[in-house]
Amino acid sequence: MSRAVISNITPGLYRRFRWLLAKVFRRLSWPVFLSVLALTSIGVLSIYLTDRSAVDRLSQLPLWNLVLHVRYLRQLLFLVVGLMMFFPLVVFDYRRLGHYSYYLFGASLVLLVLILLLPPAVGGVHRWFVLGPLRLQPSELAKITFIIALAWYLRFSRSYRRFWGFFLPFGFALVPMSLILIQPDLGTSLLFLPVLLTMLFAAGARKRHIGLVFLMGLLAMPVFWLKMPEYQKSRIFGWLKQGERSIRAGPGFQLDRSLIAVGSGGLYGHPWGQAEMIEHNLLIYDHTDFIFAVICAQAGLLGALLVLTLYLILFGFGLRVARANYDPFGRLLAVGLVAMLATQTVINISMTIGLLPITGMTLPFISYGGSSLWSCLIATALLINVGKHRPLLWGQKPFEFGSR
Repeated sequence: MSRAVISNITPGLYRRFRWLLAKVFRRLSWPVFLSVLALTSIGVLSIYLTDRSAVDRLSQLPLWNLVLHVRYLRQLLFLVVGLMMFFPLVVFDYRRLGHYSYYLFGASLVLLVLILLLPPAVGGVHRWFVLGPLRLQPSELAKITFIIALAWYLRFSRSYRRFWGFFLPFGFALVPMSLILIQPDLGTSLLFLPVLLTMLFAAGARKRHIGLVFLMGLLAMPVFWLKMPEYQKSRIFGWLKQGERSIRAGPGFQLDRSLIAVGSGGLYGHPWGQAEMIEHNLLIYDHTDFIFAVICAQAGLLGALLVLTLYLILFGFGLRVARANYDPFGRLLAVGLVAMLATQTVINISMTIGLLPITGMTLPFISYGGSSLWSCLIATALLINVGKHRPLLWGQKPFEFGSR
């Protein structure tokens, strides 16, 4: 190709590139975006701490094999792929998504059914589609599509303001919850009801109806207890008896190790890579469910407070995005996405420090896993999208929940 042709093409590519940058970064919610970048960076560093021995063992392998076997390099690859999905989702107008919300939700339910029909791929459970070295968890996609479909249904409906009108919104949640419980995956299924109730409350559902639902849930607890598998009951007993047993064995072993790791960091933590609980691999599932204990052991109380501050910035400005948008679908979508991320964060950190029983729940943006990271990045991209594409009507009050 001649220089003249290249010189003619270059200005056009440059203008196109500038247009794309302006499209992505115009009216971008920078606190949300930067807090997500900080949390993902902390996640990669924390996963590196839990996997340094693998780096030393496999240092002679080719780069591609190294990526396949070293967790923090895989997480970096997951992050790059996630950012490739993130920016296109920021650009397009989220309101177009509503017209396809039920189809997307239906497709995610089909995937949940399909994975139950296939032989269990990993650990005897039906949670992942295994494609070579890649594992895809459809329940992570179901969380996002559930919020989109529910926000689209609630945007103008008034039926949920009557008690019997609660049944259809609860049907939105109970179908994926049931399919995910069969896998079994109690942790992911726990997210749906808090998100549902938060979105119903934000949309203007009556408080007495929500209170009645809580009461019905409490009355149904004995039935859930009888149907609960023994290993889940043992986790609850281990949580109730924490501090009353030997740390060497028993149902509370994981919790004991987590509490020791959290306390071992003190105020300032340890020099890089010298936290004993991490260095000697004394913490089980340290790269997934108990990654917050790794942060506490390495960076101490100050590191934990930094992570909590970043989450508070993310959730606070996420709710500000919802408040600034008077479009019912956009506001409900933003509230649901923030509720999902906040519920997941609260449950994970609470079980790490002994405030809740242990259940399989990753820490958003930080825990290892491609599906978990991608679902969090998709949720954040849609949240930023709602903030970027809010309509502006001069002289009119913004949309208020409960006023319809």
